[in-house]
Parts: sequence; C-alpha cells; structure tokens
Amino acid sequence: PLDRLPKKNILLFLGKLFVKWRKKMKKYDERKPGFFASLVKDRDEYLDYLQTAILETAREGNCILIGAGDLTISEIPIQDGDLVIAVDGGYEYCKLLEITPDYILGDFDSISEKEAESVAAIAKENEDKVIILPVEKDDTDTLAAIKLGLSEGYQSFRIYGGMGGRVEHTLANMQCLLYLKEPNAVGYLMDGTG
Repeated sequence: PLDRLPKKNILLFLGKLFVKWRKKMKKYDERKPGFFASLVKDRDEYLDYLQTAILETAREGNCILIGAGDLTISEIPIQDGDLVIAVDGGYEYCKLLEITPDYILGDFDSISEKEAESVAAIAKENEDKVIILPVEKDDTDTLAAIKLGLSEGYQSFRIYGGMGGRVEHTLANMQCLLYLKEPNAVGYLMDGTG
C-alpha cells in the first residue's frame, strides 16, 4: 500500500522527474488546434512519471513475508517503505512479534480457529487487507505472496518462517527464490540470525 512508502522519497524522486518534464514542456497557445491533444499527452507523461516515482520508491524497501515455518527470532527488522505480508499461519507470528502486516494472505489451512476468527474480523473491517486463496491451487501461498509483492513494485524479498516444519514447504520456498530471478528480483530465506 502506498501509505507504507516514505512520502519524502516519492516527492524527491518526483521532483527530479518533474524538472525534466518542465524543460520539455513548450509554451502553449490555446488557439492552436493541437493544444488539447498536447495537454492529454503531457498528462499521460506526468502520470507515467508519478508511477515511476512510486515504483522506484517501492524498490528501495523490502517485501517481508512471514510464513508459518520455524521462526526463532524475537524481532523482524521493518523499515519505512517495506511491505509486510503475513502468509497463512505466519499471521500468528505477526501477532506474537506485534507486527501489523499490510496484507494477510493464504488459504488459512494452517491457522487455529481463534486466529481464523481474528482474520475474519480484520477482513470484515478492511476486505482489501485479507486475501483468501483456494485450498486447491497451482501456486503455494508463499509464491502468491511473492507475486503480490512484485505487483506492488518490490524487487527485494525477505522470507521469514520459510524453512523448517514440513520439508515440502521448505523446498517450495527455495523454488520461490528461483522464481524471483525471472523478474530480476532477489529473495532471501531468513533464519534465526537474520
């Protein structure tokens, strides 16, 4: 979400782009037939600059995924501009570590009934924050979270709670790191030492 990105960085980056855009602008004469067409073109160009500023700022942060595997740390470093996604049972770790995730995503097959009620209450309050996936699907919950992070413009991923527990989950999370190579992103499976 945009509210997690440092506004100062967006404004600084946008300011640099705007200076370039102002230099390209010509003095307009509204009596000329191409005046309105030029405004539309420049509006589109400005919106492209705005999108670039937002995506560049997002790239400065990390997409932090918190899964339900082994997690032996008492703190996860989160900076301004980071996107935090609780992946399925990883929501329980978020609660233990007092982390408010930007998104809670999964098929929720690995959470307790109490946690399921908590997630349902959050979804009722803010339906965009909770993404419920079908139990039968092609992607793992972690890969779905990675795709969400990529769609938000993030290129650097930290996966906590992605190892231990079920061997097939650990192997699938290692494959997720390979998936990140295609869009030129990077990912790390974080252990207890960070």
